[in-house]
Amino acid sequence: MGLTLLLQGLITLVLLAMVLAGYHFWLLRPELDRRDQALAEAHERSIRRIEAAMNERFDQLLAEQGGRSLAGTTRQFMRYGSELMEGGLSALLNEADYHPESGSGRKTPRQSR
Repeated sequence: MGLTLLLQGLITLVLLAMVLAGYHFWLLRPELDRRDQALAEAHERSIRRIEAAMNERFDQLLAEQGGRSLAGTTRQFMRYGSELMEGGLSALLNEADYHPESGSGRKTPRQSR
């Protein structure tokens, strides 16, 4: 009797696993794949629309400004960007501290504790 009960339990377990696996592979997985594909396509469409809108707005702003502010921004970056980059890399590598509030942009030795 115990052997019959054990055998019946194992058969039930195997059949349940087969039914769940069949449901997953033949019904659930294809539906999830279709939804995933639709979501990926919607994402690509939205990215293209956003990029097109950003490019259009950038072109409008560039036409309105006539390149004046762009040239000023480029000059300002060239002036301050290299000092900031040097100071940031030095601080990152722990070679020196950078104090942008001093306005000098010079490296100062790291204080020992």
